[in-house]
Amino acid sequence: MPEIPEPMNAQPMNARPVTRRPVARERVTIVWIGLMAATCISTWLLSKDAVSPRIGVLGIFLLAAIKIRFVMLDFMELRDAPIRVRLAFETWIVVVTGLILGFWFATG
Repeated sequence: MPEIPEPMNAQPMNARPVTRRPVARERVTIVWIGLMAATCISTWLLSKDAVSPRIGVLGIFLLAAIKIRFVMLDFMELRDAPIRVRLAFETWIVVVTGLILGFWFATG
């Protein structure tokens, strides 16, 4: 008689049960909440004219660069990417942000 294979999800008797963290404690959830908070706080500060336009532009672009980095690392899963790929994307953020701010300050 042929041997019947075990189901794919069968675990050995001594295996520990898999426990999942609550969604609120997942890294992507925490990052998402931080991104939303940064957006709301910066929008509120700029709507109240709390900073000068020059500082506001600088802050917006730097905050955007930080937010892009978090999106790339956590939502595009580049945190676990090979070092060369991750380095290329992180370098891209710095170069593009620097170019935009450099041109803006040079013409302003």
